[in-house]
Amino acid sequence: MTGQPKTGQRLLELVLEDIEFIKVHFGVSIIVWCTDNGPDGKKMCRLLGVMFPWLFVIVCGAHQINLIVGNFLGLKEEYLKSVKDALKVIKWFTAHSTALALVND
Repeated sequence: MTGQPKTGQRLLELVLEDIEFIKVHFGVSIIVWCTDNGPDGKKMCRLLGVMFPWLFVIVCGAHQINLIVGNFLGLKEEYLKSVKDALKVIKWFTAHSTALALVND
């Protein structure tokens, strides 16, 4: 949608095109649609649910977890220092493949 307005109506049009493509090219029926929880996604979910009341329209769990973790890490509590230190250790290991191989073994 680069260069286009990010609206629920436009997202719905794209989703309907995707559903039709999947049906025609793969011969399957969509029973659930997953999207993010942004304003355009919310409106698209509502409109899609009206058009297809039998369709499960859900919010992406990974997006929700990412938002929760981001909020948690943004807190200024003292106990978060250990989380930030742990992330430094994880980043160090992922940048040093020999040490990471030893940990994996």
